[in-house]
Amino acid sequence: MKFKELQSTLGRLIVERAQLELGTTRTINGKKVRRVASDNLRRGLSYSVNGKKVNFNTNQAYGGFIHYGVNGTKKTWGSPFSYGSKQPPIEPILKWMRIKGIKVRKTGGSFAKQTPKAVRGLAFGIAKKIKENGIAPLPYYNLAIGNVFRTQKALIAAAVKKDIELLLNFD
Repeated sequence: MKFKELQSTLGRLIVERAQLELGTTRTINGKKVRRVASDNLRRGLSYSVNGKKVNFNTNQAYGGFIHYGVNGTKKTWGSPFSYGSKQPPIEPILKWMRIKGIKVRKTGGSFAKQTPKAVRGLAFGIAKKIKENGIAPLPYYNLAIGNVFRTQKALIAAAVKKDIELLLNFD
């Protein structure tokens, strides 16, 4: 396998592993979290080979916010993104609530009537909490790259060896 083939193979393996990382259920702040609701982010991951570089992309605008996280007003994650004085928009939260099946509850824990006003009120409360606590980072590409490099050492070594042999062949 030559270096160019290695780039494509590693790119494909890293995207596949990143998709697995996004679909994995993990514990964040004591709560079980699966970061995929609509599956658009997971399906939208891709790579491209550009010269000596392999670039990793997503077709979803919020992919960077999930990867790097977002600092809240009370809790920070060391992210380049922050909410500041703005609160997250309610419309994406309403869509997420529909996908995940989140229902409005009364203080006793029983389900309340799902009126548009009550659902929007819950979405507003969720948006307020997200603004305060931010979004914990899930560096899905970094985790995938580390995993692929740990598990594919032999493949990488063989490709580098092959390229060196081709460079040293003076026939």
